Amino acid sequence: MGQVSDAAIYRSCEAIGAMVEVWGFKRVMGMIWAYLYLNDRPLSAQQIREGLGISAGLVSMVINDLERWGVVHKRVTPGERREYYEAEPNIWSPIAKVLREREMHQMQQTLGELRSARDVLNREVPSGRLDDLIAAGDLSHQLLDQFINLGVLDVRDLRSVGLGVGLTRTMFKLKKLGTRSEGR
Repeated sequence: MGQVSDAAIYRSCEAIGAMVEVWGFKRVMGMIWAYLYLNDRPLSAQQIREGLGISAGLVSMVINDLERWGVVHKRVTPGERREYYEAEPNIWSPIAKVLREREMHQMQQTLGELRSARDVLNREVPSGRLDDLIAAGDLSHQLLDQFINLGVLDVRDLRSVGLGVGLTRTMFKLKKLGTRSEGR
């Protein structure tokens, strides 16, 4: 990478890091994943450290976290002592894991609280608006569940077939999942 592309790569990593931070993760996690993803070959911890200008200890700690989340994989190169890492191109799996473990859990907890409140309210007055909130929450829960169960979102596919076609395929998968769940 040249000097201009280094700055562009770093800027891209910063942008992904900021997005990941919005989700409640450390910015550097997104930066390292993006740096690995944007490189066309596996990189060593030293190359990551030099490319992003972060400490060796931070690289090591974050790589371990990213491996645990399944978004970075260790690659062994025959004849090399150094470990190399590459980004998981199917970004859907870790996104689905986050959605399932955090957002779905929070949504279920919220719906449980709303239902408990409705039970108390129904003893005193009808709870029509609360019923509306619960119905909207149930629908959101079902949509999120179907969305999570898409299975694969490989960003290379979106690029190769075009964003519109990729999104159309995704929406078609969602529609098929919805039709199947209605038939249960």
